[in-house]
Amino acid sequence: MLAFLQRPPITMPALAAFTLAHLVGLLLLQQQGELPDVYIRAHGLLGPWGFWVLCAFTLGLALSRAGRVWYLLALCGFSFGHAQAGLQAAQILDRRAPLSCHKQILDAQFELQARALRSDQLEQWRVKYTPKSGSHTPCLKPGSLLQLRVEKAAGQPPQAGDLLTLRVQIKALRSTLQLQGFDVHAHWFSQELAALGTVKSVLAYTPAKWPTPIQLSERVRWRVGTWLMHTLHNHPEKALMLALVIGDQGLIDPEDRMVYNRTGVAHLVAISGLHITLFAGLAGWCCKRLWRNSARLCMWCPAPRAGALGGLMFAVLYALVAGWGIPAQRTVFMMFALCWSMQRNAHLHGWDVFVLALAMCLFTHPWAPLDAGFWLSFVAVGALVYCTHGRLRFSKPRLPWLADAIHAQWAVTVALLLPCAVLFNQQSIISPVANALSIPWMSFISTPLALLGSLVRSEALVTWSAHSLAFQRIWLEAMAALPWASTLVHRQPMWIYACVGLGCVLLLSPGGLKLRRVGAVLLCLLAWPAPRPTHGNFWLSAMDIGQGTALAIQTQHHVLVYDTGPALNPRADSGLRVVLPWLHAQGYAALDALWLSHQDADHAGGAPFIMRHAKPAMLASPMQAEHPLRVLANQLGIAQQDCHTLAPWVWDGVQFTPLNNAPPAHASKAAFKTNNQSCVLKISNGQHSVLLAGDVERLAEAQLVARHGSAALQADMLLVPHHGSRTSSSWPLLEAVRPSTALIQSGWRNPYGHPHAQVIARYAHQGMEILNTAQLGALQFAFEQTNPQTNWIAASQTRKRLWHMHEIGAD
Repeated sequence: MLAFLQRPPITMPALAAFTLAHLVGLLLLQQQGELPDVYIRAHGLLGPWGFWVLCAFTLGLALSRAGRVWYLLALCGFSFGHAQAGLQAAQILDRRAPLSCHKQILDAQFELQARALRSDQLEQWRVKYTPKSGSHTPCLKPGSLLQLRVEKAAGQPPQAGDLLTLRVQIKALRSTLQLQGFDVHAHWFSQELAALGTVKSVLAYTPAKWPTPIQLSERVRWRVGTWLMHTLHNHPEKALMLALVIGDQGLIDPEDRMVYNRTGVAHLVAISGLHITLFAGLAGWCCKRLWRNSARLCMWCPAPRAGALGGLMFAVLYALVAGWGIPAQRTVFMMFALCWSMQRNAHLHGWDVFVLALAMCLFTHPWAPLDAGFWLSFVAVGALVYCTHGRLRFSKPRLPWLADAIHAQWAVTVALLLPCAVLFNQQSIISPVANALSIPWMSFISTPLALLGSLVRSEALVTWSAHSLAFQRIWLEAMAALPWASTLVHRQPMWIYACVGLGCVLLLSPGGLKLRRVGAVLLCLLAWPAPRPTHGNFWLSAMDIGQGTALAIQTQHHVLVYDTGPALNPRADSGLRVVLPWLHAQGYAALDALWLSHQDADHAGGAPFIMRHAKPAMLASPMQAEHPLRVLANQLGIAQQDCHTLAPWVWDGVQFTPLNNAPPAHASKAAFKTNNQSCVLKISNGQHSVLLAGDVERLAEAQLVARHGSAALQADMLLVPHHGSRTSSSWPLLEAVRPSTALIQSGWRNPYGHPHAQVIARYAHQGMEILNTAQLGALQFAFEQTNPQTNWIAASQTRKRLWHMHEIGAD
């Protein structure tokens, strides 16, 4: 036993091997389409104790002979990461509310964990289901976490830690799924949510007698946030102030967020590691100065160590109040490693601190790699360590601080090229200039004033801080308006990303390395042309936007978007969340044509955002001249056409034929409502053809057949009119079109009952293949002249992950 305890500790290279292998194991598990059955069985057998059994087993291996052999420890790290993620994933999936509980209303008791503001009258609560003894609901399991929307409660509001009896409408964790871009299912999974919901009423609540430290920090966070909202009620920088002080970015306007992304200062909007480090350093210096005044305290603990501990405590408190985001965690863990080494009179290399912080972050939060902040934060800090530690200077610059700042900005800019390309399909060109102005401005003026004002409840200080942010907005908006402020980086194959990553490492290598030139060449691979159809072929992408329509047609050199989906509010705008990310992922900065079938919100809701941020060369619609969308097009200088009178045209060998569906001059407005005025467009390349019919109903369908006949309407694929409503898809239209594939865009369990069972039976009776985005997610079709078959892929197939197993294929 004594010999076992006297074994040498794990060396830092071995710990680095363990940590990197741990990360690889986590990533491999997260790429699985389904959770391996062994983890489901292990969770059923061991329950919550499974993770701690795994930790004890791994610790035993680490303290054995494997701890001195890096490749054995790497194998342990990989196995531990894979098993850790698997066991926790089994627990999260086991607690999820089943689909059968969608929109059910139940009365249950919850423990309030956190509150966040989403508007002046709307809050977001995070609660844990804690049923009373004897009560039970099949929709939730004890310990399940829910995210609830609630109107501001009247009377005494509850606080973190209170027990609430709520009447809640449950919403199952199911949303739209795209072929690329942000996956909200992964976000929900990383938050370990079991369901979403809406609070109908607060039936009762019991205040917590002894709140925990975490609950106390949440209470402080809430009080600071509400005080800021009240103090800066009408100030335009209110949302940014909330982000800087308590880390809540939920109120930031999407237009402002685009400005931050184009200028490359988005990392300053949240609580960044730089801010925590600066203020923790200031707190540590104050603690050290005060500690030195007592000889007895200095005899008990040296002042430098006391200052380090004080700075660490301040960093932990600040990070907790700021929401404990990934960048904050990374900073606190790195400060902990430095403080630990100081207490042991040891010296840690920069890489040792980095590895310890990474290991602690992955151990405490295995789903951190699903957060973009994880990659941005650790890649940026890793680049700084790589470029500063172990490098010799053969000549001293005249202004060392300026040279160091430029070198650091260069390192971070190069290092973040790949993460920004993969995560955001965008790279800011103006970023070095914007950061050179904004980093000192926010770090030494805006943020200190905001934090100090919030700490002492000074309205003057927080108002000055908000004014300083308003002044900063002047140069940020001016830079963002430059046409070359940022460049799109379209989605590339994995081999290009691997080469670019190698190029970044080479470019940041020491100056004497000749391979640095090779690194610069490898970075140019990001400009590799995006895949496009060849001449005479076209691709059709049906986006998953819920109840609505949004499609894109690509030819060799052109792109057309047919409808833009709904816009429920500025943050739930299909143009912002679906259409524009799709365009950027494909490498399109602007549209050649935007077709709006008609003015209904589920078809044209996202049009204003797309017209502003992906300005089309032409807008085709059936709307009147006084319609707000046409007025906006006039303001933006977009050419406009009436889709019913537009002549056919050819793009890259592909024929586009608008089919006149305008109502007759003598027709009544009641009969030809907006649905029946939908623009109808046929696309054909000689081998394949697609008919897009908008929301036409029986009357307009009969008019189409009478005007154009089956020869003009016949198509291989039909966008099912009106999402499969029983008022559409009449037999005469189906006999005229005779499609082999019926494409439906509808929302899962939408309130309209689309597609109707009678319509589905009608298509099935004619032997058509029925594809619904509500079941398959986003779809992409390739229509090639040389191939009589249509090749298509679905997001539910190519992007399926273990957190989707609860949703994909649902009715």
